[in-house]
Amino acid sequence: MNRFHHLLRILVIGLFLGASAICSATEPLVDLLTVDGQQGPFFPDKCCWVDLPRTERLRAAKMAEMCSAIGGPVGNFRLADGKIWLDGLRRCGGNMPLEEVYPELDQPAFASWLNGMFTAKSGFVCHSRHNGFLEYFYRTTLRLRVENGVVTNLQRQENDLVACRTDIEK
Repeated sequence: MNRFHHLLRILVIGLFLGASAICSATEPLVDLLTVDGQQGPFFPDKCCWVDLPRTERLRAAKMAEMCSAIGGPVGNFRLADGKIWLDGLRRCGGNMPLEEVYPELDQPAFASWLNGMFTAKSGFVCHSRHNGFLEYFYRTTLRLRVENGVVTNLQRQENDLVACRTDIEK
């Protein structure tokens, strides 16, 4: 991952999360990836949201979003059989049927448009406030290289969860 893009992503996400913690504003919506039944945030290395096919309906849905959380609609993705699938969408008001924006796509839709490096977290354990910022802790961090929706490389890292202030089942 390009160091500049990594720092930019941390800065942008930190600003959003920090502003929401300090101002009590709504946190930005993030894409989610489900892996082995565990769901967590899903980010492209290039910052900040996973690409969705650009259509007039998606543009209209983004324009119609009346919410203090930026980023919607975002994707509910799933990793299965070595491929990334788009199962649905989410906006401030909750889940949004995929066919509302993409009536032409299969349900679920194989995410053949996805390319590049991604990070996903799974197995949420706890959250904690540190210096005014809300920090989320997950059991696992995944690094995925995706080519045309197919995962060509997956690296799994088990995280140190000592920062969680609650008892953690091992």
